[in-house]
Amino acid sequence: MRIAIIGASGIGKHHAKWFASEGCEVTAFVGRTPETVKAAEKALRDLFSFSGRAYTDVAEMLDREKPDAVSVCSPHHLHHAHTVAALRAGAHVLCEKPIFWDTSMSAEEMLSHAAHMIAEAEKANRVLAVNTQYVAAVVPYQEVYRQNWGEPRPIKSVFLQMESKGGRGGPNEYDEIWIDLASHPISMLLAFLPGAEIIPGSIDCTIEHHRVLARFLARNPEQESVPIEILLQNIFEGSPARRMGINGRVVDIGAGPDASGVYRTFLRWDSNQKQCDDLVHTSIKRFVAAAQGNAEPLATSSHALHNLRLHLQILQHARRL
Repeated sequence: MRIAIIGASGIGKHHAKWFASEGCEVTAFVGRTPETVKAAEKALRDLFSFSGRAYTDVAEMLDREKPDAVSVCSPHHLHHAHTVAALRAGAHVLCEKPIFWDTSMSAEEMLSHAAHMIAEAEKANRVLAVNTQYVAAVVPYQEVYRQNWGEPRPIKSVFLQMESKGGRGGPNEYDEIWIDLASHPISMLLAFLPGAEIIPGSIDCTIEHHRVLARFLARNPEQESVPIEILLQNIFEGSPARRMGINGRVVDIGAGPDASGVYRTFLRWDSNQKQCDDLVHTSIKRFVAAAQGNAEPLATSSHALHNLRLHLQILQHARRL
């Protein structure tokens, strides 16, 4: 498969690395300015044997390269335009999270734009997936749960924590924390409770300068009420914490090289750990298989639309302190 990356300065360079590891040919990337293009090209060459071309114009890249698939890793408000352009050019698309977000629009307008992206993918008969890679940790977590604490059902509570050291423009603050991070825990919640809906009137969400805490009740597949807690923070020192757990059995999600130097994800609890593939690598692998007609992507476009709806619903009920 011939792959192009739109936005290779941040997470996009890791998309490119894992596509190359899957045997794909990364033929091109698009940056915003000649300066960012130069820096991104060096970063890609340092990560793997990149020998493709660099562009500053998406339309020109799509016309000249005609990629089989495109990773859209541009800023949130450009996801719609870049995804639709790639789909209309005949490419499958892996879009970064959230599927779309534009702070100048209402919630209804954002949902409409996301739905339009999905409609364009269906019209083009192409795969549209979203890179909420932390959902890949749910299956290994369930394996850990069974081995240590028994069957993970019924689910009586869900706890999800995500920290960052800021976004592309610096440390995240207030709503930016929720916008940047919430797609990941919501995606994990939907893996634990497929089709989960928030019980009306149950949302208690507080947004502080560097912290967001959301508590609410969700309906599980058995139509029971399940308390959910999502804690998001922007930190300035140390390593960002990522934690997940059901029924009080919480594990840490870490990452780093294994004994052979391959970057992996590690689930840690007490003095134990379980090793699994890097989460972005898993997302890329599933996307490649989906584009080849052999599997479903890790997070489908319909999953991403449901994610965005919950994402917006919680934010609309938030109190800012």
